[in-house]
Amino acid sequence: MNLRFIAATGLDLWLSVAIAGTVCIFYTTMGGLKAVVWTDVFQVCVMSIGFVAILIRGSNLVGGFSKAWSIGYKGGRVDFVQ
Repeated sequence: MNLRFIAATGLDLWLSVAIAGTVCIFYTTMGGLKAVVWTDVFQVCVMSIGFVAILIRGSNLVGGFSKAWSIGYKGGRVDFVQ
């Protein structure tokens, strides 16, 4: 993942870490912990909605959730115990 980020932005890894850290510290200082918590709540909501949308769209493309599960099982991708 780090190599993809560097390739996409052209920034040095440690420079990008320093920039992200500075932005996070500034954001927390200006808005307080309450703002950070609300941002995290919003991010979780957006990610959850996106995840559900992908599940619905993907299962509809293959003919339903049970068909998608069957395809995954036959392909050896449904293995919770490894």
